[in-house]
Amino acid sequence: MGDDPLFEPTILFQLKLVAKIALTTSLICAAVLMLVILFVSGGQSGQSYLKEIQSLVHTKSVLAPALFMAGLVLVSIIGMLIWMISVYSSAHISGPLFRFARNLELEIAERGVPLVKIRDGDYLHSDAMLLEETVAKINQHYDELLRQVGTLNKQLESNNLAEIKKTVASLKTVEQRVKLRETQQNASVLESP
Repeated sequence: MGDDPLFEPTILFQLKLVAKIALTTSLICAAVLMLVILFVSGGQSGQSYLKEIQSLVHTKSVLAPALFMAGLVLVSIIGMLIWMISVYSSAHISGPLFRFARNLELEIAERGVPLVKIRDGDYLHSDAMLLEETVAKINQHYDELLRQVGTLNKQLESNNLAEIKKTVASLKTVEQRVKLRETQQNASVLESP
């Protein structure tokens, strides 16, 4: 039960919430339909034959408008419930997504800025940790690249060909660590002279 993602606390909470909403919606539907049946039937039964025929005529005349109004009420109530659920859920997802975008903008604009944390009640905490780890790894990668380029510049000034080849090989290794896709341009830039 511990390794199964279906039994994580947030998933169980969401399943319980969906069950409560489904139960509430079905109870509302049953109540509205009971009111329609009471309205349409007129509360008369077991009287004379003439009263039964009048009741049937009355039922036939009000059944369509009553069902239409009941359907309108049900659609309105269920639509409002769905809207409230979507607002509640989207706030817990769109908030972290906005923070992710803001963190990336801040990191691009000024490297080393502390990342904006997401709220405790929000979803996507594991994604936030992955984003932080990714930003840290990319910063380490850039630092290593800058160090290697500085070393290469010093070696170019000293014109030491053996050391230059070692540094270029080291740059190739560093470049391969965070590579997202292979391009010919990347390969040609790092070719040794």
